[in-house]
Amino acid sequence: MTTDGYSTRLRLDEPTRQRLEEVVASGQYRSNNAAIVDAINRLWEQVHDEILDAAYAAAVEDNPTYPYESEAERDAARRRRNARQRAVAE
Repeated sequence: MTTDGYSTRLRLDEPTRQRLEEVVASGQYRSNNAAIVDAINRLWEQVHDEILDAAYAAAVEDNPTYPYESEAERDAARRRRNARQRAVAE
């Protein structure tokens, strides 16, 4: 996905502007734009991680054996995994 030609104007308060300048001056980013894009992408990842965590917590609350349908299915999967690991170790 490319966003060639897309631009927006940001209005930063003074403390935020100074922080941005310090971050760029540290050499970690080559420009203000690069620092802002990275901040947006990190926040996007954090938000989506929180959404996934909440969905997982809800699934586990509904079914404590999630992602398995039952204790029996979970136990069978563990037995198969343990057998594979023993076979590899031998």
